[in-house]
Parts: sequence; C-alpha cells; structure tokens
Amino acid sequence: MDFDKHKIDNQTDFKKVDTDLLTEKKDRLSNLSFVIDQVNAVNKNIKNTYDNANNVQDKQLTQYGSNISVINTSLTGMGTSMAMFNASLNGINTKVSSIETGFGSLLDIKSGNSNIPLSGLSGVASPNIDLIKNINVLSGMTIKDVQLTKQFKICGGVPERCVAFPDAQGNTYLTGFGANASLILDAPTEAKEDLILKKDLVLEGKVYGMINGQKVELQLTPVGTPSTTTTTPSTTTTTVPTV
Repeated sequence: MDFDKHKIDNQTDFKKVDTDLLTEKKDRLSNLSFVIDQVNAVNKNIKNTYDNANNVQDKQLTQYGSNISVINTSLTGMGTSMAMFNASLNGINTKVSSIETGFGSLLDIKSGNSNIPLSGLSGVASPNIDLIKNINVLSGMTIKDVQLTKQFKICGGVPERCVAFPDAQGNTYLTGFGANASLILDAPTEAKEDLILKKDLVLEGKVYGMINGQKVELQLTPVGTPSTTTTTPSTTTTTVPTV
C-alpha cells in the first residue's frame, strides 16, 4: 500500500512539475516576445527616422542642385561664370572690410580712442546718412571741413529757420527757431571785433564800460532831461537822454 501511495504521490508531483514548467515556458516566451516586439519597434522608429532624414537630405540636395544649376545657367549665359563669381565674392569681401573699417572692427575694438567713421558703412564715396530719432553725444563732437558748399545746419520752427555754419556768404548765421523766437545769450558775452547794430538797441538797466582804465557808467533818463557828466578819479558816470 505504501508503494502505491508513493507512486501516486510521485505522479502527482511530476504532473505539477510539468504544469509549472509549461507555465514558466509560456511566461518566459511571452516576456521574450514582448521584449523582442519592443526592440523591433525601437528599430523601426530608428529606421523611419533615418529614412526621413535621408529623404529630407535628398530633397535639400535636389534643391541645392537645382539652385546650383540655375546659377550655373545664369553665369554661363553671361559668359563669365567663374569671373562673375569671383567678382561678386571680391565685392562682398570689400563691403565686409568697409564695414569692419567703419566700425573700427566693432567685434575687436581694443582702444577707447578708436574712431568709428559712419562714412565707411554705406560702401560709397559720398554717403548720405539719415539718423533717426534722438542722438545723444556723450563726449565731444567735432565737425570738420565745413565750407560754403558743405554747410552744417540745425533747422526747426514754423516757418523753418536754420542755424548755419556757415551760410551762403560764409558767415556763421544764428537765429531763433520760429517767427517770434529770440536768440538768448545767458552769460557774459565778449565781442572781439566790431559790433554792428542794424536795428534799435533796447537796453534794460545800467550800462557799464571802461575807457582808458576808467570805469564809465551810463544812466538813461527821460527825453528832455539835460545831460550831466560826473567824473571821479576812478569812476565816470554819464547820464544821457533815452531815445
């Protein structure tokens, strides 16, 4: 009886082992299949990306080839293919050099005293440069080579008036910007040459001067008041009628 029971138990165990092995086999094969599918999916994505990149590159190469063909056709039609290309390249180099010169090699300025001439920016001999909006000059400004034919003007007002350095006659012309605007000198003013007045002289207050080292004071009185002169060793006071 023990032998039969042992045999039955062994058969039961063997069946359980077979079942476990079969289950393990299925699980492992299922996991392996999943991993392989994932690897295949990644490989497929890599291949698609590579194919797309190749397609884009092929299209770009085709476009580049078309552009080069058009350029070659145009250059061949002009009969100066390489010469024209070299001329264009030289022109670009010249303009680049001009810009670098004009900006004082802006990317490699090593001196705070470097000049940056605006005339070098346009690449032409006599450029017209229009500066827009406000211009702030943080240091000195020197305007050179001003002539009758190359005036420096500051214009404004309605009607427009211009301060000219010089005007058409070579004079420095100062004026107010506007019909009734005045020219105000808000500091002691010194005239080193003759002062010519072509209009009335309107004085408010006393007039002082020096004659031969002596201080002279002119006081204005109403018309009709006799003129008197008082002289002291150091001061001369003169009263004259007003005009």
